[in-house]
Amino acid sequence: MISVCIPAYNFDITSLVKVLLIQAAELGVPYEILVIDDVSDDSFRQKNRVIKDWQGVRYIESSSKLGRATIRNRLATESAYDHLIFMDCDSLTKDNQYLVRYIPFCSNNTVVSGGRIYDQVPPRDKR
Repeated sequence: MISVCIPAYNFDITSLVKVLLIQAAELGVPYEILVIDDVSDDSFRQKNRVIKDWQGVRYIESSSKLGRATIRNRLATESAYDHLIFMDCDSLTKDNQYLVRYIPFCSNNTVVSGGRIYDQVPPRDKR
């Protein structure tokens, strides 16, 4: 029913995926968390590979750089379910009701935006 789609690039996504799995398990509907890595540095890929063994998660490593739009299109194409939630890899859920808030919108063709937050301290520029 719901595919949570996360493009990842040079970010440790294990904490976000862990939180989403806990929330998804309480939904009572079929779900998947789909992550596609867009050719991150090997150190991030190694950290994130652990999620490929987690039930309810599909982790794909792209072999070539896709970019922001193309990776989101690929996430939509690869998704198992019709209702998609797109999240950035560096976002956080505001509370433990993040996913459950989307269920009422799954019965119609509604586009919903928002409901996420970012860390108050921006990341350092890595250049």
